[in-house]
Amino acid sequence: MGLAVALFLDSHGVGVRLVDKSDHPSTTSWTQFFNPRSLELLEASGVTANILKESHS
Repeated sequence: MGLAVALFLDSHGVGVRLVDKSDHPSTTSWTQFFNPRSLELLEASGVTANILKESHS
């Protein structure tokens, strides 16, 4: 959820900095599911369509 918060803050003009202790990008996700409200909130960012397209339902 932290990345979603960063996305929303950035879209409203608030500068953000993402800090990760890993030295390389992750190739997997720990997310098991998105509930309908989360998808609704993320829709404004344009990522919901990609989430649904890439999901394994």
